Parts: sequence; structure tokens; C-alpha cells
Amino acid sequence: MLIYVVCYVSMFYLLCQVSLKQQSNSVVCSRMLKEAWLQGINKVIRSTVMAAKKKPIQRRLKADERRLIIMRAAMRLFIDKGYAATRMEEIAEAAGCTTGPLYHFFKTKYDIFAAVAEQTFEQFVGRARAHRETINQQSPLARMKASIDKIMDEVEYTTAQMFIRETPIVLGEQQWSGVIDELMTKSFESDLRDAMIDNLIEPEPPLPVAEFFSSAVVNAISRADPKNKESLRLSKNAILRMVDRLEV
Repeated sequence: MLIYVVCYVSMFYLLCQVSLKQQSNSVVCSRMLKEAWLQGINKVIRSTVMAAKKKPIQRRLKADERRLIIMRAAMRLFIDKGYAATRMEEIAEAAGCTTGPLYHFFKTKYDIFAAVAEQTFEQFVGRARAHRETINQQSPLARMKASIDKIMDEVEYTTAQMFIRETPIVLGEQQWSGVIDELMTKSFESDLRDAMIDNLIEPEPPLPVAEFFSSAVVNAISRADPKNKESLRLSKNAILRMVDRLEV
């Protein structure tokens, strides 16, 4: 752009010079025109430099950054519209890219959902395990109640509800059950077994009881209204009271 402007002004200057040679005051006019030309060039250069400084330099995204942006965009669409109603073109648009980069990272919508689910579940399980390490010295039933309390207090309900609704359909019941086992059922089973050893509860198979409480937590989350904090608190307290009733 700057080159075109400079060339245009220069051509205009030369044409005027030719014209001015025919006039008696050509020397004076030539000097005035030259000064005007230089002022115009300087003004164009300054404005171009200022515009360049104001315009932010866009950094080229790394592959893992682009992939993460795509996954986050897909997550928002899965939450808002559901898996079935979300199209690949919508994910690309929400991620600020074309379908080319999208298909470079993910061949199908299923692949995107699987990647989003894996990352989210790893985060859920990682936080749950970290919390378990802080309560290991408590009694078995106290550990179980603390785990339930932590999960239901800190879970992002709209995200969790989407996964509860979509994961069994998209990825299958077996994979969903595996997530729940890692997140809750295994730790609940361990707590119940320790409680039986300590004669805190009646001896009975711990796994069915652990699965019952895991299902209770999942159902409470899936049916909750995220905007109604009181209903969430009441659901959690009802589950915690059921744990208390196990004690002999």
C-alpha cells in the first residue's frame, strides 16, 4: 500500500515539474511542490508505521494449542446442542478455523467426543485421587462421605450432565461404567470393606453397596438444576444420611 502511494505522489510531482518549466516562476513553484511532496510522503510513512504498531501480531498456534481449542469448542457445542445435533462445520467455526485443520486432528465427530471425554474424565479422576490422599487418616465411613461431598460440591454440573447423558450412547455403557468405577465405586468399595473390618457396619458384599451409592450420586447430578443450589445441597445431604444409616 505504501509503495503505491509513494509512486502515485512521485508521478504527480514529475508531471507538475514538466508543467512548471513553462512558467516564469517555475523555480519558486518547484521548491514549494517539492516541500509539499516530502511532507505528503512523510505523512504517509508515519500513518503506515502507526497502523502497523496498533495492529496486533497474530502468533501462529502450535499443533497442541489448536487441538485444545477445537476440543473446547466442541465441548461447548456438545453441552449446548448435544452430540447428535452438533456438526463438524459448527465445531470448526466455533474453534475459529476451517474444516481442514479440524479433520487433520480428528477424522470424525466421534474422535472429538472421545478425546474430550478422556481428558475430562482424567481430570475428574485425578482430582478425586488427590483428595483421597488428604483423607486417608479418617475413618472408612468418614472417607466415603468426604468423597461424596467433594464430588458433588465441585463438579461442573452442566458438563457432568452432558457426559452422563451422552457417554453411554456415544462411547458405550462399558466405558461409562469404567469411568464411574475409577471415580467412585472402587474407593467406595474399599471404604465399605474397611468399615466391615472395623465392625462399623454389618458384613455384606461391599461391591453392590458401593455401586448403589455411585448410582445415587450420578442420578442426583443428572437430575439437578444447576441454578438451584438448595436442591443440590438437599440431594447431597440425603445421600450422606444414607451412608450414616449403614453404621451399626
